[in-house]
Amino acid sequence: MGIEFRSGGYVRHVLMGGRTIKDGEAAAIWNVNGVHKQIIGPRRVYMYNSTIRFLTRHKAESHQYICISHRDGRVEHKYGPA
Repeated sequence: MGIEFRSGGYVRHVLMGGRTIKDGEAAAIWNVNGVHKQIIGPRRVYMYNSTIRFLTRHKAESHQYICISHRDGRVEHKYGPA
């Protein structure tokens, strides 16, 4: 049994309360006005009438790479750690 990380499928609307973002997790939070904040854990966040979505974790091993497609059409290949 280890730490279970939440991924992009975890989306919740929080009327009033808080969420804990664990070490190694990242979350995007939108408030009622549509303003976006990106939080990287470990951190405790208090929210009022907000939507939280945890971001899916992607990583590359030393023999792999990640293909990043930018909105302006550029494609970037990032290799894993050496």
